[in-house]
Amino acid sequence: MYNIFNNRYAKWKIYRFLRTDVNYTLNRFHNNWNKVLSLASHNDSVSKQGLYHKILEEFNKTDIEWEYFSQTLAEIIFANKDVTYSAFCWLITYYSLYPNILSNTNVGNYIEEIFRLSPIFPTSMPKITTKDLEFNGRKINKGTKIIVDFFEMGKCKDWKMNDLNKFRPERFDEIDANRFINRFGYGSRKCPGKILANTLFKTILLHLKNNWKLIPQRPTSLSDVKINPAKSFLTPLHYVWPLKFHLNNQSIYYNCLPLAEQFENLFVAISINKRSPFLTN
Repeated sequence: MYNIFNNRYAKWKIYRFLRTDVNYTLNRFHNNWNKVLSLASHNDSVSKQGLYHKILEEFNKTDIEWEYFSQTLAEIIFANKDVTYSAFCWLITYYSLYPNILSNTNVGNYIEEIFRLSPIFPTSMPKITTKDLEFNGRKINKGTKIIVDFFEMGKCKDWKMNDLNKFRPERFDEIDANRFINRFGYGSRKCPGKILANTLFKTILLHLKNNWKLIPQRPTSLSDVKINPAKSFLTPLHYVWPLKFHLNNQSIYYNCLPLAEQFENLFVAISINKRSPFLTN
């Protein structure tokens, strides 16, 4: 963050290759994070020991103190908790509106379509141009700070589609989502939690679809969802009526308020199917 706003040399591409303390720290972080991602993508079915044993085994080969290791692991697991809350709220919101579509489309496309219409964060981090540019007839001078509007990206004319206000996940069978949607950033500054976040979203959404029944009383359009204007990223604040999901003899009500508390309770209820303070008979 300091480099973006205060380091006048950071705008040059060659800067990332200089042997500075900042670049050394970033490179070391990325190398270590890639090792974590390789562990996270490890398939337990090909290993009798499993992922957790593998992590502990690798840790025991180092001289890192357990206190530092556990703290780092906790930061990885709970990083960007608020953003995850917001993302999960939108997943639940759109699933309540279009539950049947998920049965007939790829879950990855379903999630991409949700965040095309309702980005978790409204803009990108500032970028600095390293040379004079011309974009759509507009001249952009070298050193200009660029901020991308993610809302506009999801509905701009470059899509060449007439139904961009419609929820239609199958559109991503025709086009590459990465060309138009930037959920996690690109390059060396991209979100290190991309794989973890996508896995979480898919797992929870599919578990909700396959194991819980959405009671018919639900919103019929986004006009039934109130938005919290105090949030820089638009979070659905609550529904006109709470959503109701049912599993066996248990029901769970969800209305996004208070956000953190209900997310945690809903996550527990959906993930392990056990009673929580948010579950009612």
